[in-house]
Amino acid sequence: LALLHPLGRPPLACAAPPLVLTAWLHVSNACNLDCPYCYVRKSSERMSLATGRSAVAAVFRTAAERGFRQVKLKYAGGEATLHFVLVRQLHDYAMELAERTGIGLREVVLTNGVRLRPADADWLAEQRIKLMISLDGVGELHNRLRPARGRAGFDTFAAVEHTVDRVLLPRGIRPDVSMTVTGLNA
Repeated sequence: LALLHPLGRPPLACAAPPLVLTAWLHVSNACNLDCPYCYVRKSSERMSLATGRSAVAAVFRTAAERGFRQVKLKYAGGEATLHFVLVRQLHDYAMELAERTGIGLREVVLTNGVRLRPADADWLAEQRIKLMISLDGVGELHNRLRPARGRAGFDTFAAVEHTVDRVLLPRGIRPDVSMTVTGLNA
């Protein structure tokens, strides 16, 4: 795509524009885990609906101006599922803009998988929104890297395992897995 070029030489024109414009929407600083490597300062702050709508509109406007055929929105945080109502509202607005502009829409919710409710999973399946779970190992290794916030000894791996086996798979949701590699799990 000619994104990288030697220092001192002018950039080359892109042979063809990328087809998908991806945007990460940081919906909340809140999280139910306390991962030692996390860069997010935990707080109750979250994206307002007005800010979210403005961001989604800007993404679609940019996509239209630059000739992208598809927009991919990633809802993340903190823990995006703690503010699932906001995710749903932003999804509805993104669907409206996708229909209005003719630009395709794909979406992903990034989650730690600890607190995903069956009703939310039903909605994800119905809307065909992809789910990505952060999983940093198996059993105790995961628990050490992803401890529950304010709940010493809580088995976060068992909670994620329950979410996958009892909530997601029965609904046909096969999540992608994201892993942060550290010295403990490398």
